[in-house]
Amino acid sequence: MELRYGLMPQHEHYSCAVDMLCKLGRLADALKLIRQMPMKPLASVWGSLLTGCRIYSNVELAELAAAELQNIAWKDGDDEGVFVQLSNIYMNANKREDARRIRKLIGTSGIKKIPACSAIEVDGEISSFVAGDPVHPQRVQIWWILNVFMDHAGVIEMEDMGF
Repeated sequence: MELRYGLMPQHEHYSCAVDMLCKLGRLADALKLIRQMPMKPLASVWGSLLTGCRIYSNVELAELAAAELQNIAWKDGDDEGVFVQLSNIYMNANKREDARRIRKLIGTSGIKKIPACSAIEVDGEISSFVAGDPVHPQRVQIWWILNVFMDHAGVIEMEDMGF
């Protein structure tokens, strides 16, 4: 970038490069790039590496990425996702005792997982909701549409999901 376009790579460029390397399974190269960054890596870089570790079941590197993320997240007060993802990595790697330890840590330290939110725009109006939201004014219609999709896809009934 510097030689060809005269642009100094910014953190966003490194974050994208790390993400691409991780998606290709080149986790060691991604870590090498992180270590060579001329600035301190932010959460987006370590988060990309952690996600790559989940995809390619690299527990050792996931622990490193999680530790780096925890250092960043604790300063920002946003660390629940790191623990949840690390627990899932342990479960996928059949390290159930480590997963239980992390889940117990989540429970005893008062860390709460913030639910993901989905949004849809219909006729210019945006409606957002979380899974199993019992108070959304259009929950019945949302569940009905989800049921139609699931019936079409041949997956389990909504009742089996607790709706």
